[in-house]
Amino acid sequence: MYCAHFGLKQRPFGISTEPAKIFIAGSRARFSKALLYILEHETGFLKITGEVGAGKTTLCRWLLRTLPSQQYRIVHLADPTLSAQQLDFALAEGLGLDAPREDPDRLRMRLEAKLRSARSQKIQVVVLVDEAHAMPLETLERLRLLGQGAGDGDSALRLVLLGPPELDQQLARQDHAALRDRIVHSLRLRRLSQDDIRDYLHTRLRAAGYEGPRVFSDNAIRLAGGLSRGLPRRLNLLADKAMMMAVLENKFEIRSRDIAAAAREIKLERVRAGNAPTRLLTMAAGLGFVAGVVLTLGLALAALRYDWIAIESTAQAPAPPAVQTSPRDYANSPSGLGLFNR
Repeated sequence: MYCAHFGLKQRPFGISTEPAKIFIAGSRARFSKALLYILEHETGFLKITGEVGAGKTTLCRWLLRTLPSQQYRIVHLADPTLSAQQLDFALAEGLGLDAPREDPDRLRMRLEAKLRSARSQKIQVVVLVDEAHAMPLETLERLRLLGQGAGDGDSALRLVLLGPPELDQQLARQDHAALRDRIVHSLRLRRLSQDDIRDYLHTRLRAAGYEGPRVFSDNAIRLAGGLSRGLPRRLNLLADKAMMMAVLENKFEIRSRDIAAAAREIKLERVRAGNAPTRLLTMAAGLGFVAGVVLTLGLALAALRYDWIAIESTAQAPAPPAVQTSPRDYANSPSGLGLFNR
């Protein structure tokens, strides 16, 4: 809609479109280098977590474009709800194998033979599982067995699980213990910093064909960073809506008021509605309770000091019987995520 107004070849912030040049700079550049190093030099499965909208699916697309085909075969599983049998068909199709649906056992044998052949040719088969927290246990177990190889712990298949922080909770379950032991590297895809956001907006505009002066003012970028919380998906929504509003007003620069108007249009707020008032009310109630306790104790001590009240002695009540307590078992909590956390 606004491409002609800004001289663009395509919408730079469309949700359904991705520019030819994916943003890899700043903290994302360091993340991508760590990821490529692990895939090239390390072994075992890899887990990548990030908030919803942090760019995990975009990362999968970047890997598809970046990893050399002479060394890697990439299979991107965008649908995590596959059954174990459907998984075999998806992997076979991704690896260029004929998929005889009438004979699943034969297909499985051909798939395992393909992995052995890839291993002998020193080719890695990287399986990217998007939204892995939603994948059935049976399907994950099938992937684990394929990645385990012929019993020697070495296989051409490298499994990369991507999902929100809930993926850690899913893998912490007892029935995922075998898979969890195979995950030897964990990465966290974090939010964009303020400097990242500035470069992100500029990169997307240039990749879409923009050649003019800056579009977003400094104040607009700062406000967009706060409202989007550094999440690319939210940032795309804000920028896309703000540019459409600029067209309606025949403007070529987007200021903070335009970002604020775009946020109101898509119902995006800096602080989630209800959280701040609730916290304030809770704090006020707590302070009021403490003040009441202090005042009551002060009055009671004053009354005793000046004999305003009298205390009658009573017989000491018998001590209550001892209650037998049983020890409680506490499970070890998982360690925090680091860049290379085993």
